[in-house]
Amino acid sequence: MALKILVIGSQGHDRADCLDWMQPFPNIEEYDAVILNLTSLSQPLFDSMVRTKAGQLVNLRAPIMTLLGNGKNVYCLTTFYLAPTRPPGSGEAWTTVPPSNYDWMAVKPQLQLNEGQSVSAISEKEFEEYFKSVGKWGIEILGLANAPGLQARGALGLAASPVNDLFGVPSEKLPRVSMRPLCTNKSGKMIAGKVVLSQQGSGGIYLLPPPTKCSSEDGIELIIDTIVGHKSRVRPPWWFRVGVPSLSELERKLREADASIEAIKEEIAEIQSQKVAVESYRDILSEDGEALVQAVRRVLADLGIEARPTKPGFPMDLLEERKVAVEVTGVADEVDSDTDKVFQITRFSDKYRRGEKLVLVANTHRRIAPDKRKGLMDFTSEVKDFLKLKKVSALTTMTLFEIWKSTKEGKMKLKKAKKLILGTNGVIENR
Repeated sequence: MALKILVIGSQGHDRADCLDWMQPFPNIEEYDAVILNLTSLSQPLFDSMVRTKAGQLVNLRAPIMTLLGNGKNVYCLTTFYLAPTRPPGSGEAWTTVPPSNYDWMAVKPQLQLNEGQSVSAISEKEFEEYFKSVGKWGIEILGLANAPGLQARGALGLAASPVNDLFGVPSEKLPRVSMRPLCTNKSGKMIAGKVVLSQQGSGGIYLLPPPTKCSSEDGIELIIDTIVGHKSRVRPPWWFRVGVPSLSELERKLREADASIEAIKEEIAEIQSQKVAVESYRDILSEDGEALVQAVRRVLADLGIEARPTKPGFPMDLLEERKVAVEVTGVADEVDSDTDKVFQITRFSDKYRRGEKLVLVANTHRRIAPDKRKGLMDFTSEVKDFLKLKKVSALTTMTLFEIWKSTKEGKMKLKKAKKLILGTNGVIENR
């Protein structure tokens, strides 16, 4: 499976997802590696980000810590620190720590401006090809600097800091952070470093000098080569803008194919929704309580028998005044004279009935598979006599389901099915 790489601040990398600095950042925890091109974050662009997208960089801190904890790496083409441009007349001194272009790091690197060309002691050999593109560097890394919420200390190369108050947990619960040399100059100072967590298997933040023998885009391609583990053709950004005969036609076909795929996906989603709705008719054989009432209501409606749910505490579950009153029950065995539903039918008949046909629908033996229910007693003889006396039409959900299926399959007309249910006094036996 191809590695998923995100590049922020550089475009035209066909092996990665590419974003500008002002675009909304995705969930970077979904990526296998992230590359930040700080060289493209100019002072005007940074000022605009501070004004219009406050927190854009700070919001990367926690996801980056998660990436490191999962053994994944972040790569950065470094520049010196940027602070927002001060408004005219505001004075030169900052009264609080200003935002910076390194706000995406929980621990800040301590940087100093110094130029040179010497490159030596590359600690990770897979970066040797990249450092061939660095003809000149302009920043030395002295370690980790103090920053808000941090306690950094230490010397060059192996400075360690407990991360405090950044993620809402006690500092003792957080890993320690250290800076390791990746590449040094002749004087032994770091020109590239790797920030890692103390936990075993931690990934790292690679702070790299930008290339000077090629463009930053080509340098990022070299980093991608390092990430994926093999060299591929480096295609400059203009490569994608060169016109090629028939290419536009193929791109059009791809767009049409993508549109067709989206249409098919929508069709599949609609079919799946319909499938779920049809499958839910099985609830009439398995549910009890409110779910069973809704399932019975849906089936009865399909058969032309409309009835609305009643208020809690009313003796019948479904009612269409002067037409039909339906009581629904789900039981583990048969309906006998001790069942509360029998009492509720009597209560409705004596107090509320206004000419409605009474119907009792019972999901009997509901814990038993439908094909095992045949031959089992569903209503005791006493209940059968009572229902017939009260002119109640009673049937099991199995029987109701079979009647419904017969209408759907064209074996029984709806008019006949409706007459069977509303015209019976007593139990409609299993079909």
